[in-house]
Amino acid sequence: MGRIVTFHGMDHKAGVSQTALGIAESLAENYPYLKVLLIHMEGRSGREYAPQIRENLETIRPYLQDRVLDGRETGEKAQYKGNLYIIGGDENPGSAETYLPDMAEYLLASFAEVFDVVLCDSGSELEHAMALGALFSADRLYYVLTQSELCFRRAEWLLPLYEKLGLAEGRFILSRCDKNSPFSASYSIKRLQTDPDAFSSVRLSRRGADAEIEGRSLYSYKESGYRKDIDLIAEEIVAAFGLVKGGKERKWLRKSSASTKY
Repeated sequence: MGRIVTFHGMDHKAGVSQTALGIAESLAENYPYLKVLLIHMEGRSGREYAPQIRENLETIRPYLQDRVLDGRETGEKAQYKGNLYIIGGDENPGSAETYLPDMAEYLLASFAEVFDVVLCDSGSELEHAMALGALFSADRLYYVLTQSELCFRRAEWLLPLYEKLGLAEGRFILSRCDKNSPFSASYSIKRLQTDPDAFSSVRLSRRGADAEIEGRSLYSYKESGYRKDIDLIAEEIVAAFGLVKGGKERKWLRKSSASTKY
């Protein structure tokens, strides 16, 4: 049975889609024995950075309503490249009202029988029932933050509410980290009152504008610092779920997140 990992933004500019896509690509590239699925569980198609997506929630929705989804057949249609599969979200106006959280749970349970890892981009808003269902279904949950006061204030307001929902224990990713920002990793850990081992940072990429113009993932640019940060989170997921096979795991020395300079 595959494991479900959900990424949720603390605001709408936190970089959830690029982070989730990068980690999906890292898992597929560095652990070729894994079958990896990324699903956009909200109102974005995902084609902004992965234009070759062939399957989406809109075409799957009728099978969810009647509970007749064939996870293997649908999953194969979603093949993106090699062992990486991607399903886009339903971006039609008003589509959020046509889904229910239990449809998301059924969808993810079906795919967890076929894939080793199912990654969910749940966006940053919970008015889409599929995003809410992705939070409830997660075996591992990452909250994605950006270096802004508004983002941290929203996180401080939302996290107690999410805790009451009985979700999986939350971990944090500080994305687009600028070493000159006052919102350093150590400051963020202290402010959020979280364990340093539950906190990761992804440094700011120089290729952000290029990725938007060219419709590419940041991970695809092979920028060493950015890729190393993403690879460390992917490695963490593999280790947490015991997905290591044949000694293929990376051997990087993970430094304490609290001591990182960005």
